[in-house]
Amino acid sequence: MGLQTIQTQQVQLTKEIHSKTTRISDLKRTIEAKRRALDLAEARYKNSIARLKEKNNIDMIRSWQRLHKMTVGTRRILVKEVASLFELKPGVIEETVAPTTPIEDDRAPFSKRPMSLLNKEDLYICGVTLPTKLIDVSKYPKEELNAPINLITHMLRLIVHYLGIKLPFMIFQKGIHSYIRIATPNAKLWHNNNKMPLFLDDEDRNFRRFVIGMAMLNYDIAYLCYTQGIEISLSQVANTLQGLMACCYSSKLGMQSHAIVYKGIRDLEFPVEFQQVLRMTALRYRSQHAIDRSSDQLDDLLLYLDSDEEMENDDKEKMDKTESSPAIEQSEHWNLVDVMPSFRLT
Repeated sequence: MGLQTIQTQQVQLTKEIHSKTTRISDLKRTIEAKRRALDLAEARYKNSIARLKEKNNIDMIRSWQRLHKMTVGTRRILVKEVASLFELKPGVIEETVAPTTPIEDDRAPFSKRPMSLLNKEDLYICGVTLPTKLIDVSKYPKEELNAPINLITHMLRLIVHYLGIKLPFMIFQKGIHSYIRIATPNAKLWHNNNKMPLFLDDEDRNFRRFVIGMAMLNYDIAYLCYTQGIEISLSQVANTLQGLMACCYSSKLGMQSHAIVYKGIRDLEFPVEFQQVLRMTALRYRSQHAIDRSSDQLDDLLLYLDSDEEMENDDKEKMDKTESSPAIEQSEHWNLVDVMPSFRLT
């Protein structure tokens, strides 16, 4: 092989090397361009995903808010219908000479006009009332006292069912009478879970237990008002009908509930002590047959332990399954109405 041949091959190899070097450079630039395009596409994808997630979150929040608004509106309509059904409204003004006939008030349960618990109007439920002054039950016709209390318990049970609120004290029906007891054992709230009557017998034999039951009812109503943005002062807590009406007038009615996730209530915490409510309720009722309010026996009522006579049937009835209330009252999670799909909080 001659020198010329070698030189020719060298020139060809040099050209090939240059061509391939150029090709490699072009490929590197192409790869770099594609890498930049991929990075840009990845960045756009991530931004797109982030925007989509943000949009989905916003849409979900709006959907929750829209559903919550509809739920609140539905609850308010239901409570309004309950108030209308039970004809809960103001009536005659106390301590007036005339007129003696009830004064009708067409103010709707959700009127924007403010309603004060301190007014002198008696509130009526189905045409009967529960006075806001001292009640001597020994002189008070039992039918006139038991009737409004029974109506209040029925109305309260409907309201808490529609609002999805769990009460500290559970109200249940046994026969023709209503009873109340602590829903979940809590020594700080009340020392036992014996049922207390929400009615008086003919001879006031169950007076002490009745007062405790009324205190539990008043505590439930005050707690219900608290969950709906209404604070009932301790001096007004024994005004049972007024507390129930205050709940119906709340501007925040239906906004919070135990039965929802959005703006849900997670506990039964309440800044008012039951013993305080019991004391205020004990000052509202008196009976010459059962207790003298002018003596120190008021404290005996507050520290009251059930007597053997009053506990005779209670011990047997504790195991009575027929006394158990429906699951909707036993559980802290229930539906707005029975026909809606159920869901539970975790």
